Amino acid sequence: MTVLSTPPRVLIIGGGLGGLALANGLARQNIGFKLFERDATPTDRLQGFRIVLRNDPKKGPMSVDALRELLTREGFEKIYEMSGEGGAASTTMNAQLTIQHKMVLPGGGGISIGRMALRDILLEGLPSQAVYFGKKFTSYSRNGENGTIVAHFSDGSQEEGTLLVAADGGNSRIRRQFFSELARPDPRIITHVSGVVAKIPVTPGSVAEQLIGETHLDEGMILASAPGRSFYAARLILPAATERLEEDFAWSRHRSYIYWVLNTSAQDVAGYLASVDTPTPYDLTGAQLLTHATRLLKDGGFHESILKMVEQSHPDTAVWLDFNSGERCEWASDSQVTFVGDSIHGMTPYLGAGALVAIGDGWELAKALGEAGRGEKSLREAVEGYEGEMRNRAYPIMEGALKRMRGLTAKPEGA
Repeated sequence: MTVLSTPPRVLIIGGGLGGLALANGLARQNIGFKLFERDATPTDRLQGFRIVLRNDPKKGPMSVDALRELLTREGFEKIYEMSGEGGAASTTMNAQLTIQHKMVLPGGGGISIGRMALRDILLEGLPSQAVYFGKKFTSYSRNGENGTIVAHFSDGSQEEGTLLVAADGGNSRIRRQFFSELARPDPRIITHVSGVVAKIPVTPGSVAEQLIGETHLDEGMILASAPGRSFYAARLILPAATERLEEDFAWSRHRSYIYWVLNTSAQDVAGYLASVDTPTPYDLTGAQLLTHATRLLKDGGFHESILKMVEQSHPDTAVWLDFNSGERCEWASDSQVTFVGDSIHGMTPYLGAGALVAIGDGWELAKALGEAGRGEKSLREAVEGYEGEMRNRAYPIMEGALKRMRGLTAKPEGA
């Protein structure tokens, strides 16, 4: 691991892809930082599924180029070592898998990699003394005497720095406090759309491998829709030399899989919650979530092969997610607080762009802070320039993802 020679001055709250990308960019420029993550360890909870890295200006900055700049040569090479094959087409179908539209993605579909594997690579590039797990952020305060900002944590500790960066996701405490201080509403849209998400292990000769061919997943990602219901699936097939079949499937970075997303809502699941005496969807077990998904798919008239996917899913990978969105807004830049990723432009998953944009935020902010560190700009000018670029780049994608989700999940008249 590299070692920083300067004392920390940038405080990053959140160890997702955006926060880790920023931390790597700062480390490469020898800019002092500390990163705080609420989870006790990097493997406390599942961290998403496959993402596709690509140089696509429609989805923000060039994520492949960004990672090449942010990581060491060895770190960047590990991305290719841990990547797999996911196909280069995007196929839209009805519930019975009749093809309605097919599009071949540019650049061969990009680099497919598991989110947990990419997070590991980004963590490996950071000095261990600058990353703190088990630190739950509660609030910040400003020190008027010396112009610093102080982050406060649930264990009673605090950390002082020059700039506080919110990388703490869609439920960002920093964002809520920042806009509350401005006497403005939290810029977030509660969509009331949620999803059941799960993974299916793929091994040679398995039912899952057969389903890849039956559902057009062999060509790339698929989206099958019925009125008010959508089922998205994609695959990540690793080279045989990379596979480690002995590892726990739910947590392994070295297993091939299909993953899928089915939209639902609290209204959809209310009756099922009552029948199993469970207070919220987040309290359902993986097996119960798969039972709920099966019922929705049967009610929607989905093809038997889609039902088999749910049947073959590993229950330990099934989770409930709320698909909320950020909301476009302007604010006067603050030299002590700024934002990356979902903390300011939360995205529904319907364009597959959230991770790419978050990585781009980390890259762009690291470059801006490098300019401030070299004295080319003041810190306020650097933050203001970054935030203007970020809004122009991220908000159209955020709005496009929300529009697509609403189109695919709108309930039919009278339903």
